[in-house]
Amino acid sequence: DSSGRPEMRYDKFISDGAGFFFRNDFLDFHGDIDGAARWDRATVHDSGDSSGSSGCPETELRHDEAILGPGYFSRDDFLDHYGSLDGVARWERATVYDSDDDAGGSDDGVDDADGSD
Repeated sequence: DSSGRPEMRYDKFISDGAGFFFRNDFLDFHGDIDGAARWDRATVHDSGDSSGSSGCPETELRHDEAILGPGYFSRDDFLDHYGSLDGVARWERATVYDSDDDAGGSDDGVDDADGSD
């Protein structure tokens, strides 16, 4: 960036909500090692983006059973929980979340309280 302004990158943990932060914010919140690693993986803020969005990237989610119980989690969640080597391997093997799959409800094979699937 030739503007001379410090670069900002996306993080969802530093503040109470997702947003863009400076490198020092990453290091202060996550610590030197984890903060630097998260900074390197983070999406760079594009101040020239005129799409009208909040600027926050669409986060790809993938399925995992163990992070916080069954659910869909971000790549950063996988890396934080399993570490960089195992996290990347598990991320590559995990099922990608598709919001279209949930549109009409789903049969998870488990009987609900009323006896239905």
